[in-house]
Amino acid sequence: MTELERRIRAAFASRAPRGRTLTDHTNFFEAGFTSVILAAVRADLDGAGLSLGMVDMFRYPTLATLIEEVEARAAAGTGRPVRANRAAARLPWES
Repeated sequence: MTELERRIRAAFASRAPRGRTLTDHTNFFEAGFTSVILAAVRADLDGAGLSLGMVDMFRYPTLATLIEEVEARAAAGTGRPVRANRAAARLPWES
């Protein structure tokens, strides 16, 4: 597990709704996360040195996809989205 992955997992675990488990492939919203909780997670990550936009939480709505994107950005040395398959990560209103 990389340091980035550990930070992301810790931020989500600390904000998980009571009685809910978030697996790698569980959608944040299906696990009970609301946009308010995701904003708190985002603030926690920002405080840990990881800059993510709120839209990233919607575009990459599982731990697996979010971690993959953040690690790809880190490897590319950019804060911008770098996924090769951007169509898979489009939001409904971006079609």
